[in-house]
Formats: sequence, C-alpha cells, structure tokens
Amino acid sequence: MATQARSPASSRGPSRRALLVSLTIAGALLAGYGGYRWWQHRQHTVTSDNAYVRADVTAVAPRVAGYVRAVAVDDNQRVRAGDVLFRIDDADYQARVGQAEADVRARRAALATLERQHRLQQAQIRQAQATLRIRQSATHRAALDHRRHASLLEVHASSRQTYELARAEAEQAAAAEQGALAQLDAERRRLDVIAAQVDEARAAEAAALARLELARIDLGNTVVRAPVDGVVGNRQIRVGRYVQPGTQALALVPVETSWVVANLKETELHRIRVGSPVRIELDGYPGVPIDGTVVSVSPGSGAQFALLPPDNATGNFTKIVQHVPVKIMPTRGGPLHGKLVPGLSAVVSIDTRPGAAASATPAARQVARQLPRGLAQGPTQRLTQGLTQGLTQAR
Repeated sequence: MATQARSPASSRGPSRRALLVSLTIAGALLAGYGGYRWWQHRQHTVTSDNAYVRADVTAVAPRVAGYVRAVAVDDNQRVRAGDVLFRIDDADYQARVGQAEADVRARRAALATLERQHRLQQAQIRQAQATLRIRQSATHRAALDHRRHASLLEVHASSRQTYELARAEAEQAAAAEQGALAQLDAERRRLDVIAAQVDEARAAEAAALARLELARIDLGNTVVRAPVDGVVGNRQIRVGRYVQPGTQALALVPVETSWVVANLKETELHRIRVGSPVRIELDGYPGVPIDGTVVSVSPGSGAQFALLPPDNATGNFTKIVQHVPVKIMPTRGGPLHGKLVPGLSAVVSIDTRPGAAASATPAARQVARQLPRGLAQGPTQRLTQGLTQGLTQAR
C-alpha cells in the first residue's frame, strides 16, 4: 500500500520538471524573438519624438480702415475660399466712389469740349488754306498785270499812273498773301496747342478713371473674404472695432493640408530618403497611427535659421548634435484627416530599408505596416496560448 501511494507523487515530478523546462525554453524563445524584432526595427527605422504638426496658417487682415459692421464667422468655424469673413462700414467708401465718378464725368466733359475745339480748329485751318490759295491767285494775277503795264509803259502804250496803280495792286496782293500765310501758320500753331490740351485732358481722364477704380477696389475691400479653405482661429475681430490696414483680424488654418516636421539628428540624415514611408503617432490621438511619406529635407539645420545663428569661431567650442527639419506629408483620407491641427506633438518612425522609398505607394505602405505586426502577433499568441494550456494542465 505504501508503494502504491508513492507512485502518483513520483509520477508528478517528471511532468512538473518537463513543464518548467518548457516554460523556460518558451520564455527564452519569446525573449529572443522580441530582441530580434527590436534589433531589426532599430536597424531599419529612424524614430523621433521631436516632431510637430505644421500648416500654412494664413493671417487675414483688412486692406482698408474703418469700423467693423458685421462678423460672419465664429471661432473654430470651417470656411471655404471666397466666404465672407467680416464687413467694414462702407459709407465713406461709397461717397468716395461717387466723388470719383463725378470727377470722371467732369474730365470727360472737358475732353469732349477740347475735342470739339480741335475739330473746329481743323476747319479753321482748312478755311485759312482756302484763303491763302485765293490770295496766291490774286498775287499771281496782280503780278501779271504789273509786268504787262510795265511793258506797255516802255513803249508809251500806257500811262505811268496806270502802271503805278498796277504796281500798288501787286504789292497789296503780295502783302495779303503773306497775311494769309501767317494766318494759316497761326491756325496750325493753335491746333497744336489744342491737341496738347486734348492729350492733357485724356491723361486727366485716365487718372480720374484710375482713381475711380481704386475707390471701387477700396469699396470692395470693405467685404473681407477667405483667401483659402480652412478653419477660423485666433479671431480678434469684433463688431464696432476700428481696424487698420494690415492689422491681423483672424487666422485661417488649412487643416486638410497640414504636415509633420520631424527634427532629426544630423547623424541620422544619411538614412533618410525622399519618398520613405513613415508611421506617425500623435500624442493627442493615441492608438490611431497614420501613414505618411518623407517629401523633403530642410537645406539647413534649425540653428542655422535661428534669429541668432551660432558662431563657433569665437570662444570655447562645445560640439552639439544638430537637428535638421524633415517634412513629412500624411496620407490623405486617413482616420485623422482634417484633425491634424498645427502644434500637436507626434512620434514618427521612418522606414529606411533599401527600396522602401521606391515602393511607398499607399497599398505598399499598408502591407509593410501590417505584415510585421502579423508576424509578431502570430507566434506570440501561439506561445502564450501554449503556456496557458500547460499551466492549466499542471493544475
């Protein structure tokens, strides 16, 4: 009976030892697999938590001064390009448009008067030309009479009195011709003066039209519209507030086109390629990773573009690892599309494997993101399930 009672206890010993050996081997395999995956991840991935969301924030400012009459948007409101943001009181600008229109009408009336004078002066010139031709004909006839009477006087066929009268008529006709010629010259000079006045009036009309156009532009600028699609932020405009040209009234943030800037160490740049796929995790949305792509690398470090760039040529030198901004564009249409507001912190993981940049299509990035996860989860889950079953059987 004693021998029979010890046999179950002696049979449990080997099974427990086998279970402990199995657990030890399984733990070693799990630790080895995890270490291998960690090493593989570090070899082909550049990770940085020095990353932030950025966007082309548009500062909206009025182009004319005045009191705000109405505000059409509220804080954090989405707007489209062309939507009315706010209106400025336009009474003064309407009056300026009316004044400019009256000035244009006056300039046009003055121009029309000068143009009529120009046409009238042209008629005066034609009349002076006709008078000159008449005077020239009379001069020619009087000269012929004078020569004829001179010939007759030589042969005593005409009296000296008749000759003197013909000579006086010839001189009078020549003087009249000179007067007609002078009159024609004066009329032409007067035409030149009127033509210059017409040009001046046309220039004045053009200037008046330009002032009218500027007045209309100012009137149109009393209605401030959104230049781009975006979300209203930093709204400082209120009804009744007096605004000056160039004073920021609000900001428009195009959250649909925002991107991520990762400040990577200079020792990591040689592994970065334009087009490399990126995995982005935002601190504000934990557990919701999104895909992205490296689109560009800054032409200088962050310190190089600072207000006071460092000058290592003077004083003691301490070498500091520089950080270079890398622009990452998130994939459009993801779960966080339209939620990437500027300023959010992010953690980026850039895939630096050879050929990853060339195959960084949305489908390839999706497969590359899911395949390692499946490989990691499959053996781990199976090993965990085996350990659980072994412990259950041991109990």
